[in-house]
Amino acid sequence: RGAAPLPARLLWLPRGLVRLSAAPAAATARRAGGADRGHAQQVYLALGLTQAEINEFFTGPAFLAWGRMGNLHTWDGPLPPSWHIKQLYLQHRVLDQMRSFGMTPVLPAFAGHVPEAVTSGY
Repeated sequence: RGAAPLPARLLWLPRGLVRLSAAPAAATARRAGGADRGHAQQVYLALGLTQAEINEFFTGPAFLAWGRMGNLHTWDGPLPPSWHIKQLYLQHRVLDQMRSFGMTPVLPAFAGHVPEAVTSGY
């Protein structure tokens, strides 16, 4: 099987002279047992949270936008490990393609909300 096509938005952005664009695909991604966990997962694990506590925080795929804004958590989750891995690979493909077009990817940063389990340690 070949790789899935990249999002259409990515292919038309450079034509419109867009040189700076958001690339949030794998913000929550983790690879089970690997060193390439998503930044959020790495930080929460370093704070002493268990994987189960982290899973409770993230929403299912259809609700990630709301989860990233802090409007809800856990809804329709947890995300399966295979989903995280696929998102991580997709993010790498998108970033490579954006850079090949001369674009500057903008990756998400800390949005200001954390899993409830963080409050038990602080």
